[in-house]
Amino acid sequence: MGYVNELDTISARAAQKDAALKVHRLTFMEATMMVVGSTIGSGVLGLAFASRNAGWPVLLTWLVVAGFFSIISMLYVAEATLRTTKPLQLSGLAEKYVGKIGSWLIFFSVGATSFCSLIAYTSGCGRILSEFFGISLEMASCLFALGATSVVWLGLKATGVAEKYLSSGMTAMLILLVGASLFSARVPVADILYAHWTYAVPVFNIAVFCYAVQYIVPEISRGFTHDPGKIVPSILAGAGISFVILALVPLAVFLMLPVDEISEVASLSWGRALGSPVFFVIVNAFAFCAMLTSFWAIAESFLTNMIDRLGFKSETDIRTRAGLQRPRRFRQRHLQRRHLRRHHHVHPARLHAAQRP
Repeated sequence: MGYVNELDTISARAAQKDAALKVHRLTFMEATMMVVGSTIGSGVLGLAFASRNAGWPVLLTWLVVAGFFSIISMLYVAEATLRTTKPLQLSGLAEKYVGKIGSWLIFFSVGATSFCSLIAYTSGCGRILSEFFGISLEMASCLFALGATSVVWLGLKATGVAEKYLSSGMTAMLILLVGASLFSARVPVADILYAHWTYAVPVFNIAVFCYAVQYIVPEISRGFTHDPGKIVPSILAGAGISFVILALVPLAVFLMLPVDEISEVASLSWGRALGSPVFFVIVNAFAFCAMLTSFWAIAESFLTNMIDRLGFKSETDIRTRAGLQRPRRFRQRHLQRRHLRRHHHVHPARLHAAQRP
């Protein structure tokens, strides 16, 4: 039995070595904060505005429900990654379990969502930089994109370390802001405990949007190939911290602002309501960090999904990342065609017909 386990370990290591997605070890804190960073994005800034008519108790209820089902789905993905010896992203896992059609559907779904989210985060962070430094929105957005993508370029480990420090700082800022809101609350607690279930559906939609971070699970699993037992605890810890943040931010906004004064982006009205310019800066810094951490998580997942689905050589290959290397599956097919033409003198038209499935 020990010999069989040793053979399994050797084959798993060989598969990981040959895989396009390389193994980079993560610590428990890095993996946990990757979950937090991917969850706490632009959605947290719009929760107060989306739930202003329904009430904070309705929002809290939907956060519990959406969080529960999100964790279940993340654990399903984690189990799928543990059943494969080679590191795969969602599109690669889909090909293994539901076939190529399902894989392409997942790939385009993740790609469309990621592309739109990256544009939104680049615009949002660019706007904050533009206002603080007095530069044009276009230049600020380009500077942000350049700096943010440079972290993702360095790989999974660099992204995990950056997520750890920035998410920890974001949590510290949140504690300070919520504490200030509690001590200087303008709205009595009894006035924010209303619940109007007629307006509950839109709140549920944004709660689900906040928790839609299943794409980060394959990255966490890839970072824990040396210690798979930490995958589930890191997911649960990250989801728990995310729930606290998602619940506290709108609560603090409700305590500081009457319903009719809550802006669509909470950081603007919340920062002004706290009174001090220092808190206004901290609120906007929190918003910037929230969008940046989500940018890193989504960009890392988007990159590895493309490498996995399109069959590129390796995520660490410079020519692949620069777009100078053709995908491996297309390159192999081209070499096969050249080989057949050279050694068997097959006519191109007949060769094409023979290669059809």
